[in-house]
Amino acid sequence: MADYAMIPTAWGGVSDGTKAKPTIALSYALPENMEYHGINFTVKGTEFKSGKYIVGTTELVQSVLDEFDGDMEKATNKYGIGFTATQLETLMSDAGLMLEFHDLEPQTEYMLLVRGQNVHGLTFETLTATTAVRPQGSADYERYIGTWTVTTTSSEVTGQPQTYTIRIEPYRNDKSYKVYDWGVTTLGSKEEDFPFILSYNEADGSVGINSYEDLGMYGFTYYIYLRYRFLNEQSQPSIWVSEDTLVSGAYDAASNEITSIREESITRRKI
Repeated sequence: MADYAMIPTAWGGVSDGTKAKPTIALSYALPENMEYHGINFTVKGTEFKSGKYIVGTTELVQSVLDEFDGDMEKATNKYGIGFTATQLETLMSDAGLMLEFHDLEPQTEYMLLVRGQNVHGLTFETLTATTAVRPQGSADYERYIGTWTVTTTSSEVTGQPQTYTIRIEPYRNDKSYKVYDWGVTTLGSKEEDFPFILSYNEADGSVGINSYEDLGMYGFTYYIYLRYRFLNEQSQPSIWVSEDTLVSGAYDAASNEITSIREESITRRKI
């Protein structure tokens, strides 16, 4: 019986120029100085005509597979990210294709699932890798990490001060933090995780909040706007943002407070 996958289409076959099912080899490395938040996966393959991949925490990727009772074809059909023509060419080279992910969580296991396809069939391969433990930052950087009580100088509705509890967690050593549970609106919701970035100035040990930050991973991004909300000419809520720092402050060892540099801003006390 003729193997139509090996017969050119001009002769009545379905050959796509490949001779066998794709092969896939996966490897990874933790990038230097980013070991706690980065993984570089390398994909090498042969006989690819098309392909897709899924990447995320092992827990997340496993939940995707569970949705389809472990069927990798159905999972990649729905959630897979397709390789471009350039990526396909690169992954079939001697060096292979590097997929870089540098916005990950420390000490967390991630999984890469790769699918290769041609007229002969499908091939799947998976690889897991774990980010390193976050190393200690400088002493000045580390002292901001923890749970703090925030007291504002005013509020939009009543004009009275508001008090609530936030968490400052490390993000990038000696550069930035993530701030959780800010305020009494969506940002402060215990059911939702919408952190924003608090920057750290290594030169003088101060911290600052910008007008907005974008955070996200694998295509989903959300934006945090912290100030300058107003009604436009159509009486619709609008937001003005700038590249300037909205508020900055510095740690006061004597009072164990982060004292705001601007009078109209906030003071935080560590619990």
